[in-house]
Amino acid sequence: MKKMMEWAVLAAFLVAPSVMAQDEAAPAEEAAPAEEAAPAADAGAPAEEAPEAAPAEDASAAASSEDSSAAAALTGGDSGSDASASEDTATVSTDDDSSSSSDEGGGSGRVFYVGLDYDMAKIDINDKGTREALGRRRFESNFYKLRLGARIFEGVGLEFHAGFPDNDASSRKLETKQFYALYLVPTGVLFDMVEVSARIGYAYTELESELGKDDADGASFGLGIEVPLRHFGEGMPNIRLGAGGTVYQEERDGRVFGWHGGVRYDFTL
Repeated sequence: MKKMMEWAVLAAFLVAPSVMAQDEAAPAEEAAPAEEAAPAADAGAPAEEAPEAAPAEDASAAASSEDSSAAAALTGGDSGSDASASEDTATVSTDDDSSSSSDEGGGSGRVFYVGLDYDMAKIDINDKGTREALGRRRFESNFYKLRLGARIFEGVGLEFHAGFPDNDASSRKLETKQFYALYLVPTGVLFDMVEVSARIGYAYTELESELGKDDADGASFGLGIEVPLRHFGEGMPNIRLGAGGTVYQEERDGRVFGWHGGVRYDFTL
């Protein structure tokens, strides 16, 4: 009996370590699945959170769309009011421009002008018989000249001239009984102040001496300059001071040329 008890104690000592090892291994095995399950749970968490985040994004998008719709409505209303205001402004400015243009120029707005010049002409006689009959080769003749003009294109005018005598015929001067001319006058601006013009056209001149009278007609040309008084002040009248030179007649028997100076007034109709 005692020997059997000794064998039982010995068996207990032999079996106890293995049992304890199994007991320790079992918690380790149970812990390992728990650790493996944790990542799985973590990995699954985003999948569960994703459906929850989607409604939040939809809600924010809906809110932003509502805000944008409201802003668009407000902006549309403001733009409409701005557009109507701009149309009203354009209408007012157009009315103002039309009224100002009608006040300044009337109907068509075409520019007309009238001028008065004093011409000092020289007459050279090339015909020998006429020279001997008159007793001189060169004579002088002064006359007043009225000119009427219209601006037919930008920078181009059309002028009609009519002359009236200033002196009687004498041994040194001839009398300009009549002078008529029609010119095309292109004009440019020099130094943003001086207007330079050329005259190209046709002229008729009738001269009288102590012995008789003679007339001539043909091509006529010249140059002129004019300075508007408004360059010196906005309140000045629309008047130009001018001067120039013109060849009135150029023929084989003689030549008539001279210098002139005068004033010109511009207006619109």
